[in-house]
Amino acid sequence: MILLDTTTRRLQILLGGVGAIPFLASYVDITTATQSITAEAANTGVTNGVTPVDLIGVPASGIVRQVKLIWIKNTSGGAVVATIRYDDNGISRDFAFSLDNNDLIQYTDGEGFRLFDSTGKLKIQTSAASGSLTVEEVDGVPSVANVTTLRFDQADGFIVSNPGAGIARVDLTAGGASTVYRRWAMIFGD
Repeated sequence: MILLDTTTRRLQILLGGVGAIPFLASYVDITTATQSITAEAANTGVTNGVTPVDLIGVPASGIVRQVKLIWIKNTSGGAVVATIRYDDNGISRDFAFSLDNNDLIQYTDGEGFRLFDSTGKLKIQTSAASGSLTVEEVDGVPSVANVTTLRFDQADGFIVSNPGAGIARVDLTAGGASTVYRRWAMIFGD
């Protein structure tokens, strides 16, 4: 949940030199006195590539603004880094997302931020102290056979196996040692 609970807090987007990409943001205003919804609203626009643009502006006094949806699609024709800024009277908390062309950032209240590729598939990356794992599937058919790439940020110390029943198991070991300290099970099913 993202709350803007003072008259100095707002959400912004910036792209740093890249032109205009579209966004949509919706929210509800809740009065602090009665905890009732006083307004529902949406803001649409485009970035400008130079300065931060408000996704959701500051609430009025006595109002808590609850963010419900943010939708940002990279239509620039190339890769960009989109930064969502929680601005609190000039004190910024930035969250950057690397977007390929036609990737989509979506925030929904209750699920948080998610990143989708140009085909609408959820982009997933998990990480551990030893590295990170990215699974790519090329044809949309969920099966272990269709996992084409396993990428790690360190080259050694992992074992990929298929114990059957549609499960690919990835064991990461410390520098090739036999002790497993992190395990992912990727389950593909119908």
